[in-house]
Amino acid sequence: MKKALSITCVLFILLTASTVAVSMLIMDGKDKVSVTQQTIYGDESAARGITLNMQTVYNRQLFWNTSCAASSGSAPVTTQRLTNLPQDYMSSTESEPLLLGLDFGYDHKKDTHWDMNELYTQLKAEVTAGETVDKTVLLYKYCKYYPITVSLNIPASSVGWSGKRVYSDADNIDRVTAAFREYFKIPLYELETYKLEVSMNKLGNSTIIKGNRGGEHFELNSQSVISGDCIYFVFDAHTSGKHLVRTNEIKGGFGIYRLSYTKGYPSGDIDVDIDSLQTVFTLDPKANILKLRLSDDGRRLYLLTIEDGMYTVTTIDTTDYTQLQKLHLGIAVDETKSHSYVFGSNFLAVLINKNRLCVLSAKDDGTYELRFATYINQNGENITVLRQSSIYITPELFYGCDGDRLAVCRLEDNYTLGMLVYTANGLEYYGRYAPDHLGGTNDDRVGFVTDSPVEISFE
Repeated sequence: MKKALSITCVLFILLTASTVAVSMLIMDGKDKVSVTQQTIYGDESAARGITLNMQTVYNRQLFWNTSCAASSGSAPVTTQRLTNLPQDYMSSTESEPLLLGLDFGYDHKKDTHWDMNELYTQLKAEVTAGETVDKTVLLYKYCKYYPITVSLNIPASSVGWSGKRVYSDADNIDRVTAAFREYFKIPLYELETYKLEVSMNKLGNSTIIKGNRGGEHFELNSQSVISGDCIYFVFDAHTSGKHLVRTNEIKGGFGIYRLSYTKGYPSGDIDVDIDSLQTVFTLDPKANILKLRLSDDGRRLYLLTIEDGMYTVTTIDTTDYTQLQKLHLGIAVDETKSHSYVFGSNFLAVLINKNRLCVLSAKDDGTYELRFATYINQNGENITVLRQSSIYITPELFYGCDGDRLAVCRLEDNYTLGMLVYTANGLEYYGRYAPDHLGGTNDDRVGFVTDSPVEISFE
């Protein structure tokens, strides 16, 4: 008991010393933050009216919130927050609330969706001690429909607990899987192959069976969003070789699907209503599915696709599932080049063919309008700048948009923030911002809060 009490006292003293040390920094006046701005390319006037709200930290206990004008002028405004205990912060990643997959694991003793026992028996008769035999076959001869699996990751709302609850009740998962396989009957692609391999140990008294798909195959890549008491999801109907799988046997047809659930209170237990599974909006399976998104108020679904060789944004009303808008960006897509996109709270930015940037703004009615399309590499100098900054249009970066300008930020190192400003004229400005933490020292305990280093606002 005395030993435990001694350890507790030591920990308390160390914690108090850490808190006092950080407090002394504030008392000593070293809590002041200035920001050094450096123009790398263009004119900083293009950043006028943009404010960077930077989040920085010392020793995981002292947090600064510094509001800084992106163009030179007014002095930064800083507030501090001191915590008694060190705070952990990690990059946040959003999990899909519903994820579709395929189960091609083979067990010759028990199998429910396909039968390779005859082939397994044949290979087992051929294999000798210490050897391996295999055979590659056309998969559709052994499995009529793709063996779909589903996993759910639904936010919990039970009292006293926050985060995400993984749907893990075995019986209910089996029930969901059976219902999904009945609803989504997708025949096997005729050219998809499967390699079955049987090995025998050196003593000749045990065999090991392995199997895997090869060549062109269907991955069942899905997108999903959660809204209140239901999940919307969609998947792409193309194989890895860009061929279409057959979707004509799906109940309700190919499109956007809805699955309802209820959550017990206060237990947080989840019950999925299998009978609610339905197609709420039909799609052409030829469309390449890129992203499904839900508006913040839950009233609109946005689907980003490539249709007829062009990026397309479809807006759907979730009250009656009518199409409010289908907007083609009008730029031909080169499938040999990479593409990227990001949805913001009030905008959509799409980088097409690695060089064409399209920026769309959300209107009051929930639809989008194309504000500008420009080339990001308009001359050799711009190409050099982009290579130097390594900034691309990806969800991992930080964005702001006022309709006429798109601001893109990223951490260039633990002490420096880079920002690019695009307009209809292309890249107008690239600047770097370095907060001088603790009087300009290079203490490695000082830096940006990595999961949310900056918020961008416009006047």
